Amino acid sequence: GLGGDLLRAALELGHKLGIQFTTAAIGTRNRSGYALLSGLGFQPLRQHFMMRCEERPATVDLPVEGLTIEVAKPGDADAIHELYAASGFDEVRSPDRIRELLSDGIHFHAVARHGDRLVAFTELETHWPERVWVAYVGVEGPLRNRGVGSAVVSWALQRQFDGAAEAALLLLSPGNRPAVRAYQKVGFHLHRTIDVLQRPL
Repeated sequence: GLGGDLLRAALELGHKLGIQFTTAAIGTRNRSGYALLSGLGFQPLRQHFMMRCEERPATVDLPVEGLTIEVAKPGDADAIHELYAASGFDEVRSPDRIRELLSDGIHFHAVARHGDRLVAFTELETHWPERVWVAYVGVEGPLRNRGVGSAVVSWALQRQFDGAAEAALLLLSPGNRPAVRAYQKVGFHLHRTIDVLQRPL
């Protein structure tokens, strides 16, 4: 069908561009879509909750005394990179890549500081200003599972909803129940459960 033809063309283009891996996310009820992806060599990677927020997030009390949240500065790139690397995200990034993202105009970064230390960050993708994507959240080890990440996300999204944003989306592991509860308090709700698949090009 047309969908399969478009996907094959996209995979061919990705190969020509030198992309090494391609990832697809699909609703768990979309069995025909899952079958199409499997037939093209995609392998199941993980399952996620897709959560959605349609209103300006609630203001949350800062969960740690002395914590401050603000827009990231160019000089924060190295500290953000350290947190990013420690968080174990799939995409490998260099400090220079972080610097590029801080200034490209389509990503928004907020950071939390505790004294002189940068202890958390969030990265929002704002390619579509009306529908913001929470791409990454990183928190220093000792402060994880204390509501710091959701506080930074809430602060960052408030600024987006004060602008053009009408919705925000994020993905969470179903097993991360503390994070699910924390984001529900901010204003997110479960939108759907999705399968994530991947294949090399």
